[in-house]
Amino acid sequence: MQNKWGISAMIMIMFSMMCHKAPSREELASQIQMAGILVQQQEYEKTLQKHIDPLIAHFEKSYGHENGLIYCANGQIETLLYLAQAANLKQKAVALDKSYAYAYYLKGYVLIEMGQHAEARPFLEKAVTLSPSDPQFLCELGNWHQNGQEWQQALSLYERAEEGARLLEPEGTTEARRRALRGKGFVYTELGRFDEAEEMYRSCLQLDPGDEVAAGELEYVINSRQDAQPSL
Repeated sequence: MQNKWGISAMIMIMFSMMCHKAPSREELASQIQMAGILVQQQEYEKTLQKHIDPLIAHFEKSYGHENGLIYCANGQIETLLYLAQAANLKQKAVALDKSYAYAYYLKGYVLIEMGQHAEARPFLEKAVTLSPSDPQFLCELGNWHQNGQEWQQALSLYERAEEGARLLEPEGTTEARRRALRGKGFVYTELGRFDEAEEMYRSCLQLDPGDEVAAGELEYVINSRQDAQPSL
């Protein structure tokens, strides 16, 4: 039964891609690349007006009324991962270029940089909805909740990010997984769960002994645990 749903979902993906005259993959990638450059230059208003908002507007006009699940994926592994999830839910699915999800993520990031934290949340959530296993998007949304001291929500997102990194992070790289582990370590520290925090930071250092952030946080955790122990 699941195989039939999987085939049906694949057909829906191909049919949807043929029905919408979307920009080419190269055009989408160029828009995101230019947006990223402007973000680095702190040209926030310009990148929203010229690149991010037009991409979001195109997505919502073209796919806002799409029946079924909409995913944005980069590469075969991520596409098949989301396709399998849709098949298990017996839902039709559309797989689009990852650039649309990046547009929502970048808008959320830019709004945070502009001090509009509350306004950023729905855009970060939309990026996660479109790419639910992307560790970068999950960590950014986790950080949003972390800044609001919403520890359980942050921890849940960092756990999802760690799992997403295991599945999707390119072989030979560890940055996505280490960021998720550092996020979990931070939350555990704030909750006073120092043993678990230490485990997270030591896991980071196993992946990359040169991770200076993890090393510094590990030292802080060890000192904090010692300070928290009752004196004899």
